[in-house]
Amino acid sequence: MVEVDIHHGSTGNDPIYAALGVPEIWRYDGFEMSILHLDQQEYVAAESSLALRMLTDEILTDYLARLRQDGEFQALLAFDQWLQSLPK
Repeated sequence: MVEVDIHHGSTGNDPIYAALGVPEIWRYDGFEMSILHLDQQEYVAAESSLALRMLTDEILTDYLARLRQDGEFQALLAFDQWLQSLPK
């Protein structure tokens, strides 16, 4: 689940996601990306994604900031270069 919480918080939706068994939420507030993992019917903060282990909250926050600063094309190029640099 990916949520963008620019104007209002959506943590009230967490019990619904938990009941549906959504294992992970990425929540962006316009400044920072948070990754949350479902643990015993509650969401807890995590540093990295369950689905994409190489993605951390810091990396996602950094590239989202680059979108604003450098534009979509340059940010996507930088992200692609970063992906290519990962060990295979």
